[in-house]
Amino acid sequence: MTRVRLDLGGADMDFDGVLHVMRGAYDVLLEVQGQVLGPRAAPRVHWILVGLRSGSAVAELEARSEDTVTADLVDRVADAYVQGIRQWADDPSVPPPYFNYDAVTRLRDLAIELGRYGTGALTAVHIDAPTQPQGVLPPMEPDEPLPDVASTRLAQAEKARGSVIGRIEAINLHERREATLYDEVDHARVVLTFPEDMFEQVRRALRRRVEASGEIVEDDDGLPLRIRLEALDVLPADEELRPLADLVGLLPDLTDGQDPTAWIREQHRERGHG
Repeated sequence: MTRVRLDLGGADMDFDGVLHVMRGAYDVLLEVQGQVLGPRAAPRVHWILVGLRSGSAVAELEARSEDTVTADLVDRVADAYVQGIRQWADDPSVPPPYFNYDAVTRLRDLAIELGRYGTGALTAVHIDAPTQPQGVLPPMEPDEPLPDVASTRLAQAEKARGSVIGRIEAINLHERREATLYDEVDHARVVLTFPEDMFEQVRRALRRRVEASGEIVEDDDGLPLRIRLEALDVLPADEELRPLADLVGLLPDLTDGQDPTAWIREQHRERGHG
């Protein structure tokens, strides 16, 4: 069993503020889970609310995982989450292990919300670990400067027009319209932002193979981080596609003697991820 306790230390807290902050803390947990488990295993772990303490803002979450995800891996998610909060609170300029750009950004936003809503510091505890490690995130003033690591990543980010092929695994409508797509070549997590009039189209594409096109924000290695979505096309599922070996057999000169997998990866990159 893996449980995480989230505890807000303020008094006379606004109910809407408590809900908002708890949702932010949960979003950070999901970001870290994706980095620890990877795109295939992360959706197989779900967090269930198993306890609310009367008289204070304390929530207990328990992980429920499918058979393919072992208990020690789920424990690693909780440890990375709690210890990452503690490390970032000590030094916001250094991203903790398993905290990618989105996790660090959401954690900073959460710290600002703690101050804005007057909920006090957030304490996250891995209840079932032998030493019950905890991380304390103090409130941050909104006008405090962005930590160096985030500023550097923003400065290094490149924008390009193109597309990414992958599978949409989640949609988030909490104060933003975003969807999570996993690139089928690199299995990297890509955040899609989309206008309201595309919501139904994105919803229908959930858990389907798609090509997402628009303005892409890439990191300094050329990997996609975010896409401002302009077009979304549903593609045939993998099992409906003809095996690559058959195609190579029909067109023996297709790859110029290059390994087929390496050739596909190269074509994918040269054509703007699409």
